Amino acid sequence: MKNSPTIRLSLLSLAIAGFMTSAFAQETPVLTERAIVDYEEITNPSPKITQKVTPLFQKQAQSIRYFNAPDNLMAVGVVTKKFKKQVYYTNQSGDFVMSGRLYETDSKSMHDELVKSELKVRLPEEFTRSIETSPSFSFGQGEQVIYAVVDANCGYCKRFHRTITNKIETGQLANVQVKFIPVGALGQDSTNKAKAILSLPPEEQFDAWDAAVNRQPISMGTTEQGIKQFDMTQGFFRSQDIFGGVPFVVTSVNGDWMLSNGDPNNQFYSKLVQALQAKESNSMTASISR
Repeated sequence: MKNSPTIRLSLLSLAIAGFMTSAFAQETPVLTERAIVDYEEITNPSPKITQKVTPLFQKQAQSIRYFNAPDNLMAVGVVTKKFKKQVYYTNQSGDFVMSGRLYETDSKSMHDELVKSELKVRLPEEFTRSIETSPSFSFGQGEQVIYAVVDANCGYCKRFHRTITNKIETGQLANVQVKFIPVGALGQDSTNKAKAILSLPPEEQFDAWDAAVNRQPISMGTTEQGIKQFDMTQGFFRSQDIFGGVPFVVTSVNGDWMLSNGDPNNQFYSKLVQALQAKESNSMTASISR
């Protein structure tokens, strides 16, 4: 493969960036003005690109977008059918495709994260409508809603419960509320607890969940309405192949769905905070411009 000196340097930079990932793992990517300008979307890529690169991702992709990148490279932003964001790089002729972290030493920008911030995950309308209307109980009063499908006997759900309530109480997640959707994923006892919680008055449901997930006794009585609501949540849980288990955590910021199959890691929360900050900044800019 013949590359210009600039391209060879970029390849070397990407390789070095891969080795340096651990060194920069604790740094938050900086969205500098220069970097954002670099990643202007290419709406009509050349036939060379569409013929060579696009077919490599079509089978697995929900969407494929191209962006200008530093050093005469192009960034390929892919959202997979399993709702994962991926970033690759190629040259203007599509002679190669490579993955890795592209870290700019001057601006301290992690370019693959910049590309990911431009991508949006789309979930099926049936799924989003169902999760937004499923019976649930809430913690927090914020406008930003996090939906969590949970099981009272799940250890990872307990850990998520502790983490999310702490982050909301301490202001680490400002203007956020979490809606818990109880299901019986782990057997009959889980089913019985979910039915019992949903049978309580709405103002008592969260406290009962908090007790159940912490292995404390709760009232196991049920009502016709509580059983009906459980059947709705359980039917939804069983009908969707998106769920990989519990907890399943999902939220939408500016039409971009973030999701976690399992207890969300620190990166999930960091990206959520960044997205909410960007949303707030955009709202303030829009208000000023008006």
